Amino acid sequence: MGYNVIPEHDNSDGIVRIIFGKKIDELKNQQEVLKNGIAGILGNKPNLTIEIIQLRALTESQTELKVTVTEKGVTGTGRKIPATDLAAFLINHSRNSS
Repeated sequence: MGYNVIPEHDNSDGIVRIIFGKKIDELKNQQEVLKNGIAGILGNKPNLTIEIIQLRALTESQTELKVTVTEKGVTGTGRKIPATDLAAFLINHSRNSS
């Protein structure tokens, strides 16, 4: 699995690309599981909303997931977590859990 900031999008869009070494058919019906897994990595904070933007096959054995995370503030307004911050957190988490 790898995490990337997507350069064709603005950092404030918050879109991060996650590459899985699995066939798309294995992940298509697992989107809720993927969202819950990302939420778990982020600490299951109730003020965070994970949104899957896209799930597509890159090769026969690799699938790309594009995701954003929105943080809801105390005033109820939401802001997208910047892509660089989200990617850095996910990369750091994957290194520490290896």
